[in-house]
Amino acid sequence: MLRFLKIDKYYESGQGDWLTYTDENGVKINVLDVVGSYGINLLGHNNPSVQTLLHSFNEPCFVQASNQPGKTRLSQKLAELTEAQTGVKGWHVEYANSGAEIIEVAIKLCWLQYERKIDLIRQEIYYSINYLEKKNTCADEIKFFTGQLKLTDAAPAVAHLEGSFHGKTLGALSVMSNAWLKNTFPVALKSLTLPKDVEALKKNVEEYVIKYFVIDEKTDKIVEKKHLPVIGLFIEPVQGEAGVLCLSDTLLSQVSELKKIWGLPVIADEIQCGLYRTGYFSCLDRKILVADMYCFGKALGAGIAKLSALCCSDRIYTPNFFQFHSSSFAGDAFSSKAALLFLKLFEENNITAHIKEDWLFRQLSVLKNIFPGYVVDVRGKGLMCAIELNEDRLHNSFITKFLKDIGMLGYWIASVLLNRERIRILPTLSNPLSFRIQPSIQFSEDDACFLINGFSKLFNAIESHDLNYLFGHILKFPANAVLKHLPPAVKHNEFPENAAVFICHPIDNVHIRRIVDLIDDYDEQALTAMLEELSIYQQFTVYHIDTLINAEGTTIPVVFLGIPLTSLSFFHLLRRGNRHGWVKKIQDAVNLANQKNAKSIGLGQFTSIITKSGMHLHSPHATLTTGNTYTAILAMQAAFHQYKERNPNRSKPCVCLVGAKGNIISSIAEEMIQSAQKLILVYRHALEKDNDTWHHYRSLLRKVSGSSELAKKIIALLDIYNIDIKFDDIIAQLGNDIIVTDSLCHEAISSADIIFTGTNDTNALLQKEHVNKGAIIVDISVPSNVCNEIQHDNNYVYIKGGIASLPLYAGITQNLESVILPFDEGECFACMAETFGLAFSLPRSANFTGEISTGNIRKISCIMEKEGFGLKRAKVEDSV
Repeated sequence: MLRFLKIDKYYESGQGDWLTYTDENGVKINVLDVVGSYGINLLGHNNPSVQTLLHSFNEPCFVQASNQPGKTRLSQKLAELTEAQTGVKGWHVEYANSGAEIIEVAIKLCWLQYERKIDLIRQEIYYSINYLEKKNTCADEIKFFTGQLKLTDAAPAVAHLEGSFHGKTLGALSVMSNAWLKNTFPVALKSLTLPKDVEALKKNVEEYVIKYFVIDEKTDKIVEKKHLPVIGLFIEPVQGEAGVLCLSDTLLSQVSELKKIWGLPVIADEIQCGLYRTGYFSCLDRKILVADMYCFGKALGAGIAKLSALCCSDRIYTPNFFQFHSSSFAGDAFSSKAALLFLKLFEENNITAHIKEDWLFRQLSVLKNIFPGYVVDVRGKGLMCAIELNEDRLHNSFITKFLKDIGMLGYWIASVLLNRERIRILPTLSNPLSFRIQPSIQFSEDDACFLINGFSKLFNAIESHDLNYLFGHILKFPANAVLKHLPPAVKHNEFPENAAVFICHPIDNVHIRRIVDLIDDYDEQALTAMLEELSIYQQFTVYHIDTLINAEGTTIPVVFLGIPLTSLSFFHLLRRGNRHGWVKKIQDAVNLANQKNAKSIGLGQFTSIITKSGMHLHSPHATLTTGNTYTAILAMQAAFHQYKERNPNRSKPCVCLVGAKGNIISSIAEEMIQSAQKLILVYRHALEKDNDTWHHYRSLLRKVSGSSELAKKIIALLDIYNIDIKFDDIIAQLGNDIIVTDSLCHEAISSADIIFTGTNDTNALLQKEHVNKGAIIVDISVPSNVCNEIQHDNNYVYIKGGIASLPLYAGITQNLESVILPFDEGECFACMAETFGLAFSLPRSANFTGEISTGNIRKISCIMEKEGFGLKRAKVEDSV
């Protein structure tokens, strides 16, 4: 991703807020860095005082279980600063190597404190039970009190606010708001997400409260008590990854109130916003809220050490906590010295006064005033700010859809600013169009002007449609290129209810160029390689929305869920061995369709092949189909219509089936045993005992029924020979009636009247030397298995199989103007038509996956005829 967007610079030097890299022409480029190492680099790159420490340090670094004066001094200093900030005495300090790790430490301390709380409740209940037993109280009453012990065994929750981000370890994910990150793994603890609305927060907590009853030791009366099964509430005073959202004083006051009422430990995650980034040691105002724990990190290591710290109050701390937490690295001599230096620089240089003035926020707010259509909001405190951009103004084309779908829309903006304006900036994780600005204390007003000027040029380029400025550094396209219109429904990923949904992809790069802008100057190989490299980020998304009317006048919505990868790319990706990953992506598309109450879901092209004709998928409500049945039906109809028209006096043709093991061709082979004089089955592998070809051919013969001469001969042979033991004898007896081969050069193929081809090979397998002039070739492969010379030679009848006609209603020809799969007027793929027909005809939850059955061929034929679908055309055309 970084390479595609040209963000992968190697920065060889830096000073303050500026970094330097050498471009491809050997020119040194200076870049303004407002990423600030995600908040780590508050002192600036290569701060002179830090460099002095770095070059002068010569102590042994990791000497555990010893006197560590640097760590001791740092703990004393952090405790003093926390006391001064909060007005509360008695703080204990623990260390880790990263922010997520220190959150884990906080969770452990919360858990131990909660266990002490539960022990007290358990003791109260024990007292009540023993008291009642002494009084010879009835068994039912004692049983009631005994039953209350269950609440002491129930798993508690850990609470956090919506929009929160506290790290990616399993424990930290328990207090994560980002659903995608959180739901990917089993979180360590039960999670309680609380709203940031004050009244809703209070209500949510009250609903979580549990009542229990005990005997009061003083009055000997039954009293009601309340218990909040929550080990702690984690907050970020400024939510960085959510887009630099500052918690309101009103909300923090409510949190303080909850702490008082329930004794709920409050953990202030100031890993990013603390340590003077907003002007104060702690971002929390003690007049509003004093937390029980403060988590610090990032800047604490002075930009050169990995260190995080937790300051915990006496009220929560567990004296023997060293038994539950330790680290081989944290609190080492070098990290401690770096942290002490960091704190000393702020203490001695009166740096915070300038930060507290919020001058950066005021400067950045100019952008919102000048460009209100582009800037949604400017937020922040001190040296922690964000600019949120308006997606509607940035996302108006298929190229921006592509970038958005792979999660790169914000990174594209970052790419433009880096490569055009020499500004290094990145979007936040949970709010991809919020750009965080976290410079160092050396950031000047001139730097701020440089940043504002860069954004201004970006907005002007978008306004003037300067495609070279916006995309020329990452894509190759002609000077006269224009962006294709993006329909509003596709832009906003609208998804109507009760739709027929078709999951699909472009066939080749001709179609890719219709749905991805600005790639006209890429050769085929380079374009394929680029899209395949980015495929890991891609999902199936809405590419077309339409409506369709059947022959009876009923209307259904139609949705195409597409992905910009060709059949060849899918073939390559399968060969690389990640089938299960692509099945999951297709299942995600099926799940999305079911969430939208779809009536039917069709699997187009390689989505059927990858999922073994849908057998690896589950659709709980919508009818799921591969569409293969109607593809087979139309292929046979087209072939025999042409055959009878050209050979009115001949009874039965000689039929060749290329890709005989494939689902569609295999089903056609079953039908051809009734309709053909002779069959030639072409497999990928030669017929050898117990291989795939052997087992498939044997299975095909087992299914034979009917009254044709060939069918009767096969049935008779099966009566004489046990097919499991004497299969060789059956093959020999069938002789030239059914020829099995793995070569298209087999001489029998040149005598075939009809050739069906339908493999998942992406190459043109069938050449002129294989085929007799006058042969009827039905090609249902996507992409085609038939060479261009045959397709456009009038000596052959080339039929693009699987093209269906849409229903006529009131004499009007319907048109699916899909950008991802363009069709001629009144047509669509047969597999697509089957998806639509089933949406019109059948109740949900039917299933047309796996092998095609004779029964389903009859059933689908009736359905499609009733709904008004039919065979569209015989000859190949340009659209598909």
